[in-house]
Amino acid sequence: MSRGLARNPPVNWVWAQGEDIVCDHCGGRTQLLPNPPEKLINIAGEFTKAHSKCSRQSAPPPFKSWSNPLDWVVGDDVSISARTIWAVAMGAKPAEHDPPEDPSDFGRCYRLLSSFPEWRARLVDVAAQYPAWRPFVAVWDEMTISYEEEVLADGNRRAPKLYNLLRRLRYAKAPAVSRKAPTATLV
Repeated sequence: MSRGLARNPPVNWVWAQGEDIVCDHCGGRTQLLPNPPEKLINIAGEFTKAHSKCSRQSAPPPFKSWSNPLDWVVGDDVSISARTIWAVAMGAKPAEHDPPEDPSDFGRCYRLLSSFPEWRARLVDVAAQYPAWRPFVAVWDEMTISYEEEVLADGNRRAPKLYNLLRRLRYAKAPAVSRKAPTATLV
């Protein structure tokens, strides 16, 4: 009988990232793909069991760092928002250019800028080309701090503070339009 994930206790600091399964507490990582589905369950189950009692380390777990921007763009940690930053920094035109939508999306931007820190200064260029980015770029440092505190330090991938900030920025960009009929009367 194979042992699968259902037999192991839930461990909210172990999760899939791209082709790997990772432990947010110790930084452990193992490759899942390419493997047949029946083997994936066993690999994930054993990894989860092995990391079920991991204690959180003081330093955030390592994530993959890129040295070549062309390798990054064909990698597995890409989103529309991160690709927008990449495109502006590389002098290209992205097909889509939405700002980060949620903490995991912001995390992709964070990891991109961690790999290429000189691109942080290019966020003003992103905001200049794509006005929807302006409020996001204005508080990028605040979002970065929130991401580091909630996700990297606390292991909370939902990051409610960052999520709420991203929602406010996304929906505050256009002034609300009243649906009420005007109350003025013609004389």
